[in-house]
Amino acid sequence: LQQNDQLSDAHLAKGIALMGLAIENISLKSMLQISQALDAIEVSTKRDPTYGYAWFTLGLSRGKLPLLLGGSKPLSFQCAQTLKKIDRAWGLALEGILQASFGTWKESESIFQEGLSLKSNTSLLVTAYLEALGGDEAKKALGVEGQKERLYEVAKTLLTKPDLNTHALESLGDALLSSDRPEEAWQLMQVSIPKFQESSLLKLQCAKISARTGIHLPEALELIEDALRGPIEGGSGGREGAYVRQGQILERLGKWMEAKKSFQQALEINPRHRGARENLERLRKKE
Repeated sequence: LQQNDQLSDAHLAKGIALMGLAIENISLKSMLQISQALDAIEVSTKRDPTYGYAWFTLGLSRGKLPLLLGGSKPLSFQCAQTLKKIDRAWGLALEGILQASFGTWKESESIFQEGLSLKSNTSLLVTAYLEALGGDEAKKALGVEGQKERLYEVAKTLLTKPDLNTHALESLGDALLSSDRPEEAWQLMQVSIPKFQESSLLKLQCAKISARTGIHLPEALELIEDALRGPIEGGSGGREGAYVRQGQILERLGKWMEAKKSFQQALEINPRHRGARENLERLRKKE
């Protein structure tokens, strides 16, 4: 930005970074950072009014934040309407997420179905649809068991979509796991990993399935170790998240000292990582 403040990408990156810092450490300072983040994202949309990802991020932020911190239901839906004119699939994905977050699940599901019928940006819509379906508002509308049944039904249908990316496949794995089908989730990851040159997200998903359910522990440990030898895909919780998963698997295997080392490695990367800290403290109490 110091070299060229006209770059919409740079303003969006600044906004996302400030939002991340604010969420990580809630304080008066973080409230200011959230305001600055929204300002930066808005500047991004003004620098390039056709920048769909900036409109998506702005609409999502406006929809998820409380009113005191800049949240606004009308402004979030305005972003969705603008985005639909730029890229209808992206706009419908945002609108579906917003409808779900505001408690109108039937409208949300109808919007996602419309988006999937467009046959463009399918992976984005699959990811957004399953995230919304797995959320609290869908649970309120469907009930716990009803949500599980619907997650499984939708996941099985979406599995037939061609050319899904790793993020969509990760979401399908989450849906199968949440609907009490961990073995199906595991097998989906196993089939999908060889299809991608960069598959750390799917390997970490295997580790998540194994850590939560105890299935395929030795195989999951090999996959997480392999993932840690290379770059970690964005959206996976980062390298620190990978070490936490490794520690959870090692603990299930009874290797407590090695598990502690993994949690410590996660904290070296991110001293604020709550999961790493809580797991490490719990293991220390067992000594």
